Amino acid sequence: MLYLVTFTDGSTAILTGEQLWALLEDWYESQFIASYELYEPEPEPEPEPEPEPEPPAVVPCEITITAPNSAAEGETVNASVKVKNVSPYHYSYKTEIHAVPDAYPSYLIGSFDEVITSGSSKTYSASFTMPDCNTTILVWVEREGVYDNSASRVVSVEVPATFHLSVYVPPWAAGGYIEPGSGDYPAYTTITLTAHPLSGYQFLSWGGDASGTDPTYDLLMDDDKYVEAYFEKVPVPEFAGTISKKELEYDETRSIIPV
Repeated sequence: MLYLVTFTDGSTAILTGEQLWALLEDWYESQFIASYELYEPEPEPEPEPEPEPEPPAVVPCEITITAPNSAAEGETVNASVKVKNVSPYHYSYKTEIHAVPDAYPSYLIGSFDEVITSGSSKTYSASFTMPDCNTTILVWVEREGVYDNSASRVVSVEVPATFHLSVYVPPWAAGGYIEPGSGDYPAYTTITLTAHPLSGYQFLSWGGDASGTDPTYDLLMDDDKYVEAYFEKVPVPEFAGTISKKELEYDETRSIIPV
């Protein structure tokens, strides 16, 4: 048992019962005790409960896209998409793969829906035909119906160094030739075509990738081109006068009858 002892100088001390009785029995020491009372220490506060551990945060999946950097127009582009679940839980993932051309509407080229366990991955394949513009491969992944992650990769359209020009004069419109002739020309350059009629013929018009009636035509080589030229014979002018008759006269010396 403990006692709270207050001394005459205002100081205090906590003493056991034996210590207090010894002071009280000592006449000299007892003069300095002003009062004493049973000491009841305050109960120690209960420790606060430790907070419950928060559940691990959901970590978005990892997406890896493998595809060529570029492709020629009309070429088949094969894409490989790897989706890895790096969270501590198993989830159902829906993966959509889209082709997004710069100049045309986007379209779906692959859709996959399956469970990927924690730490595992799935690899999906999709393909599309390369258009005449750059195209983005866009991957969109949902986890349990909620957006989880996305990734993209651009495939650039390859620009050829040259384009081929084919020129032709069909038999039904023969009567001349075209310069320059058929051949490969630097891409995206402009060449001047000239239609040359042969003697007795005249140029009529252009056909194919050229148009108009001017015998010269500036053609932009932004693709393979085909050009025709049409010629026709120069028409013979019609006689617009009149013939008058004279009386027939017989000339014995020339044996002819002038009109």
